[in-house]
Amino acid sequence: MPDSSDVYKSLIMLIKFVLWAGINVLRYIEVNQCGQQKLTLSPMVDQNILL
Repeated sequence: MPDSSDVYKSLIMLIKFVLWAGINVLRYIEVNQCGQQKLTLSPMVDQNILL
């Protein structure tokens, strides 16, 4: 059933995107609260890890 496999692929991509976005949002909040912390990884590195 090709339709179901496409749906699963879409869900996996959506989950990866949500995780990637959530990591960036949490890091952004953490950096703003502390002020002195700097980003250790760029968003592209996080995206490559998830992909």
